[in-house]
Amino acid sequence: MNNGGLLLLPPSLKVGFAEAILDLLGT
Repeated sequence: MNNGGLLLLPPSLKVGFAEAILDLLGT
């Protein structure tokens, strides 16, 4: 998925996506 696609998502989904990545990174 590219950043252009992410920009089309609602803020709540973008936040959830970011949190999921941070969780995978172990931070």
